[in-house]
Amino acid sequence: MNRRQGGLGSPRAARGWGLCGLVLAAGLSGCSLVGPDFLRPRVKVPETFSASSSAETARVGEWWQALGDPLLAQLQQAALDANPDVQAALQRLQAARAVQRGADARMFPTLNGASSGARARTLPTTPLTPITDSFNAQFDASWEVDIWGGIRRGREAARAGVAASEADIADVRLALVSEVAAQYVAYRTAERNAAYTRQTIDSRDVTRDIVRQRVRAGLTSGDELSRAESQYQLANASLAQTQQARDAARLSLELLCGLQPGDLGERIAPGGGPVTLPVPTGVLPAELLERRPDIRRAERQAAQAIANVGVAKANRLPRLLFTGRLGATDVTPGTGWFNPFSLAVALN
Repeated sequence: MNRRQGGLGSPRAARGWGLCGLVLAAGLSGCSLVGPDFLRPRVKVPETFSASSSAETARVGEWWQALGDPLLAQLQQAALDANPDVQAALQRLQAARAVQRGADARMFPTLNGASSGARARTLPTTPLTPITDSFNAQFDASWEVDIWGGIRRGREAARAGVAASEADIADVRLALVSEVAAQYVAYRTAERNAAYTRQTIDSRDVTRDIVRQRVRAGLTSGDELSRAESQYQLANASLAQTQQARDAARLSLELLCGLQPGDLGERIAPGGGPVTLPVPTGVLPAELLERRPDIRRAERQAAQAIANVGVAKANRLPRLLFTGRLGATDVTPGTGWFNPFSLAVALN
C-alpha cells in the first residue's frame, strides 16, 4: 500500500499552498530593488569639434597593424603570447566570469538528488527471513526569493566586475604593445642614426685627409688639423653611443617577446621600410577618452561598488526561502513504495 505524508497537511493542500507561495514570491521579487543605481557621469562637451580627416584607422586594439610593418606585428603577437601579466589578467577575467555565472545561478532554484540501494540476507535463509532489497531516492530543491533585489544587485556587481576585468586586460595589452612599439621604433631610429653617423665619419675622414695635405703644403696651420681630428673622433664616439642604444633597444624587445638575448639578431638586422602613419579619424575628445581602458575599468569598478551597496543593504533584511523534498523508498518484500514529501517556507 502506498502512503503519503505532507509537511503542510494533505498533499492537495500542500500543493495549493506551495503554488500560492510561489506566485506571491514571484510578485514580490519584481517589486523592489534596494540600493542606489549607478549613474554615468555627465561631461559637458562642445557642440562642434573640427577635425580634418576622412581616412579610416585600424582597430584600436590592433593599431600597430596600420604601420604596415610585418615584423612589428609578429613581435607584438609574440609579446602578447609570452607576457605573464597578460596571462594573469586573462585568469582574472575567467574568475570574474565564474563569479558572474554563480550570481546568475542564484536566480534559479538549487536542485540536489541522491539515490541508494541495498540487499540484506540472513543466514540461513528461511521463509520468515527472506532476502530483502531496499531502494531509496531523494530529490531536494530550494529557492530564495529575491524580495529586496539583493540577488539582482549581485548580478549587476558581477557583470560590472567582468567588464572591469576585460578593461584590465585591454589596459595590460595596451601598455605592453606600446612598450614593444616604442622599443622597436627606438631600434629602427638608432639603426638609421648609425647609418647617418657612418656617412658623417666618412665625410670627416675625407676632410681630415684634405686638411692634413694642406698642412703639409703649408697652406694652413696645425690648429685646423686638430679641429678636423676632433670632429672625426667625435663622430666615432657618437656612432658608439648610437650602436649602444640600438643594442639596448633590441635586448628590450627580446625580453618583452619572451626571447633569449641575441634571438632577434638576424630577423631584425635588415632595415625596415618606411613607416606609414595613418591619418586619425575625426572624433570628439570624449570618444577618445572612452577608448582608454583604464577609464573604462574605473567606471565599471565604480558601478560594481555601487551595486555591492545594494547587496549589503539586502543582507540586512529578512530573506524568504522555499525548500522542498520528494523521496521514494521501496522495500521488497515489505511495505512497497513509500513517497514522502515536504514543503517549507522560511523567513530569516
